Amino acid sequence: MRINSAGGQDPAPTRISPRQTEVVELVASGLCDKEIAQKLHLAEETVGWHLKKIFRLYRVHSRAALVARWMIDGQGRHAASGNPTNVGVVCANAPVVLSIP
Repeated sequence: MRINSAGGQDPAPTRISPRQTEVVELVASGLCDKEIAQKLHLAEETVGWHLKKIFRLYRVHSRAALVARWMIDGQGRHAASGNPTNVGVVCANAPVVLSIP
């Protein structure tokens, strides 16, 4: 949960669809839209549409913020296991790996 400007907490978004979960997991693994589209047998524009909707649900404006919020809210695949998850995010063409406990 995030703290909003009024001092309260913003609730986590409604659970996302199974397909949207697949998209976020692939974003978390560091894939670009084109690679996600190929892996899921979708048009690249469809991946972009999914991400636009997911960004709106999570109230984020970047892939890195999406992955961080998704993991913090406990929706990441490994969140329930208690095992650390390495998340690959590409920032300015340089891979960054976040270790999320």
